[in-house]
Amino acid sequence: LRWQANAGGLSHRYASMWADHNNYVLSHLPPEDVLVLKYEDLKNPATKLRTIAEVVKFVGVSAVDADRIDCSVVMAESS
Repeated sequence: LRWQANAGGLSHRYASMWADHNNYVLSHLPPEDVLVLKYEDLKNPATKLRTIAEVVKFVGVSAVDADRIDCSVVMAESS
């Protein structure tokens, strides 16, 4: 289908534009001060918990186990 080809092209151009726009910031801040996430990784059940665990680690919260993260996702999705 034509829309699929168009969507693929737009996605590629968006990723390129994002990289161009944010390259300065990413190259001038220490890596420990930047966390880049994909919205799709938060929506995808296969990557959601791992992505949230990355956020938890990035903000410096320690001793949060996978069960607590899983519980927070279930609670957030049910409200």
